[in-house]
Amino acid sequence: AYVRWISDNDAKDLFIYGIEGMYDTVEQLTYTSHKETTLTVTIDDDITKIPSKAFKGFSQMTTISIPATVESIASVDVFDECDSLTAINVAESEWYRSDSGVLIDKQQHTLMKYPVARPAESYTIAEDITVLGERSFESSKHLTTIEITAGIATINQYAFRYCQSLASFTVATGNTKFTTNGNDGVLYEKLTGESESWKMIQYPLKKEGDKYT
Repeated sequence: AYVRWISDNDAKDLFIYGIEGMYDTVEQLTYTSHKETTLTVTIDDDITKIPSKAFKGFSQMTTISIPATVESIASVDVFDECDSLTAINVAESEWYRSDSGVLIDKQQHTLMKYPVARPAESYTIAEDITVLGERSFESSKHLTTIEITAGIATINQYAFRYCQSLASFTVATGNTKFTTNGNDGVLYEKLTGESESWKMIQYPLKKEGDKYT
């Protein structure tokens, strides 16, 4: 397998193509020399996998377009330090899709990555999603509210870490695993047992008020 690339428009647009998928180690991805200038990335439809840390540090990249041929996206660290990313656009396939620029793993019913610079202030998780992936919303700049829909059964660690504008959560009435305990905006996991109890999952960094009990 090998990968080739073309950088155009004064190194602002990056086009990646290859045979049988990208390299497995980021050290081999020579296009990363353009990570400080690239604004858009387009992956050609002869690419089948995207390895770990493939776009780490592409701090100016605003959008990336992923073809339907991609069968494997290694993990959330593919987009580490992509501080300007507003949309991960995916041509829908049996493996992945995009929900208005948010990366979804269709096979695992998992929200993989919410772009950190996506401009929306609120987001309602799609009804078919049951899992929020590790670090899925990490470092979101603009989100103030997130609605946890009824189907969400698993929230992995650090899902909401460093969400600097987040002020509140809402949880759909039909969700049996999570709650906001009287709509206080704080996200809790419902614990099983004889008495009703909760474990705090996330206290929003921008929640209003000076005190919390």
